[in-house]
Amino acid sequence: MQTYALTRSESRLAGLLVKGHGLHHATEAMGITYGTARAYLKGAPEGRRALAGATGFAPAGSDAARPS
Repeated sequence: MQTYALTRSESRLAGLLVKGHGLHHATEAMGITYGTARAYLKGAPEGRRALAGATGFAPAGSDAARPS
């Protein structure tokens, strides 16, 4: 299993998204704003790739959204 250098908050957000929660629901559960959640996703390139691999989702414009 590959590990990624994520902060505790990035990891929690990724966990909620992988479990199928939407971004808005995840922000409410974590008590953070939508903008903060987006910043977590934008600020963790390895995390974006991990999330994309686990969910098939990649934020538009991210490295994970680009074909290899």
